[in-house]
Amino acid sequence: MHMYLSARERQMLSFLLASQEGIKVKELADRLQVSVRTIHRDLPGVEDTLSSFQLELNKQSNSGLQIAGEAENINKLQQELNKHEPVEYSRDERMDNLLQRLLQAHEPIKLYSLAKELGVTIATVSSDLNKLESQLLDHDLALTRRRGYGIIVEGSEVKKRYALRKLLAAQGSEEALLLWLEEWTDEEDAFYPAAAQLLHVIKPEVLKEVLYSLREAQKMQQESITDASYAGLIIHLGLAVARIQQGEKIDIDDAAFLELSHQKEYETAQVISQQLEQRLNLQMPKAEAAYVTMHLLGAKQVEAAFSEEEQTLVLRRKINSFLQHIEAEWQVPLMKDRTLHNDLLTHIKPALYRIQQGMSIYNPMLETIQDQYPALYESVARHGPEAFSTALPPEEIGFLVMHIWPAMERIKPQQKLHALVVCSSGLGTSKMLAARLQQEIPEIGKVSLASVLEIEQGNVPHADLVVSTVPLKHAKKAFVVTPFLSEEEAVRIHEAVQKSTEEQPTAVLKETESRKKRAADMAGVEQLSAAIQTILKNFTVELAPASSALADVLCEICRRQEVKGSVQQAGQVQKELLARQEIGGLAIPGTNVALFHTRSAHVDEPVFTVYDLQEPLELEGMDRQPAKVNRLLVMLAPKVWHEYGPELMSFISTLIIENEEQVRLFETGQEETLYHLLERRFRSYLIEQLEE
Repeated sequence: MHMYLSARERQMLSFLLASQEGIKVKELADRLQVSVRTIHRDLPGVEDTLSSFQLELNKQSNSGLQIAGEAENINKLQQELNKHEPVEYSRDERMDNLLQRLLQAHEPIKLYSLAKELGVTIATVSSDLNKLESQLLDHDLALTRRRGYGIIVEGSEVKKRYALRKLLAAQGSEEALLLWLEEWTDEEDAFYPAAAQLLHVIKPEVLKEVLYSLREAQKMQQESITDASYAGLIIHLGLAVARIQQGEKIDIDDAAFLELSHQKEYETAQVISQQLEQRLNLQMPKAEAAYVTMHLLGAKQVEAAFSEEEQTLVLRRKINSFLQHIEAEWQVPLMKDRTLHNDLLTHIKPALYRIQQGMSIYNPMLETIQDQYPALYESVARHGPEAFSTALPPEEIGFLVMHIWPAMERIKPQQKLHALVVCSSGLGTSKMLAARLQQEIPEIGKVSLASVLEIEQGNVPHADLVVSTVPLKHAKKAFVVTPFLSEEEAVRIHEAVQKSTEEQPTAVLKETESRKKRAADMAGVEQLSAAIQTILKNFTVELAPASSALADVLCEICRRQEVKGSVQQAGQVQKELLARQEIGGLAIPGTNVALFHTRSAHVDEPVFTVYDLQEPLELEGMDRQPAKVNRLLVMLAPKVWHEYGPELMSFISTLIIENEEQVRLFETGQEETLYHLLERRFRSYLIEQLEE
């Protein structure tokens, strides 16, 4: 039996199985880092799964949620869950899962929740979201991210469904999907690759009813539908039903509906809608039938025009003509960029169809594009309509610019800018601001630091831009910012940098470093980055075992790390930690924290974890004075490691005692707070190493 569960539904079932006395909805929401509303929305799916195992979900006001049923059936469910161990997704699979999750969401999702569901770091999810933004814009959808609010895709329901359909269809050809659907049964284990994702979005019983309704409509209307259109229609209708059941509905312009309702295909669409209404007990609005009509009409127009191959060939020639004009005007070799060709081909097909059908196009970035890239926008506006033989609205011109500008950035050698940072509050603040600048503005390559006194004495080094925390007399064009560099300040500087670089001719820079040195540097950076990712992956704040004996506490801590696969021979690692403590005190003076650390041949990967003690321990401090400790910081590193490893662990040690605020954070901070601190500071550290 296949179970088609989301990662969160699987987690919910695991918690319910583990909580034999019941678990409150609020507690379940807290454990999963989601809202109570989200739990209530996911419960029907969990109940459907339980029902398939002859189990029920009891809901009691005093004990909460509890699985009820025969012990044998509960064991079967547990065994089935165990078969579906979390898998490590490839980058493309992770991106697809993330996109699907966002397109189906009814409310904002927290970044932490997405990272937990996908089994990756918050930094990885943030990077994935950056890449998904342009993909969503191609579908006229916007990705909204706000601190404290979460992440959500905004745009029309029609656009969301279209994006979901494209995502599902991309898993394999629609003809192959159709073949699988025709042969598929509940008991059958043969599994088409697209089915897993498809059945996460559309329930199996819905797919069955869609198939039946389509067959009945074909018989009644004697309508012939090609395989490709048939499979596409199945996904279209399945998504429509799934979204209607979730309370999402589409709208259509009255004039467009009137025109479509007079088409012969509208009768077929009505029959399909009526069949689904009867079999699934739901209401299909008239707009749904209109969009099914458009699907049927679109398929026939494609068949009457060209084959898929011929259409693609014609479109590629138009893209070539378009790029040749832009290339000649901007003197950038765009024709050689296959990524750009393929991205434009993927984008322009649906875009031209929308334009020809008179559908509205929404581009939330249009004003920003016109403001930041006016010259390129004008070029595209001149050459686009001629190349594609149709008038292009400003929104579509904006989308084309969004494809071409990144390609130009990829192609031209990157001449990095030199920034000068001026602070009045010390070297630490200057370094923090420098790291933030390099983090937020990728065009900045080198950062120099200077004091206000040096600047006021007229010693202003040459720099492409000056960023200061105070107004400067001798650098009137300096950007004045706060020491931490707010998001608004970063955007202001970034926009100014982009405007200046857009107007500059592309410069060909001579390579001054040998290939061998660059390769060695890159290898070192990759090793450092991998170590950072491993530390973040392993980082937790946990409750230590209840014991008043240090040896027992360390024994259990090492055993946990052995279970996780980070160390071998936990007892040996425990002995090495105790031996290190005998050499000198490990409690940090003036705090209730002790830092236990060792490099061992029995440690396989770097670990930094925090343990809250249930009983305080009396330990010796680094100042040789007795100290009462409530929290242990444990740092483990491999004995044989690359050159960046020991430096990284030393950086963590320094980070803990860097200032009073951070000392207090490591004394009392929760897991998410400390994780964000480590993630942010590791990013700055990595940038510093790259600069060196």
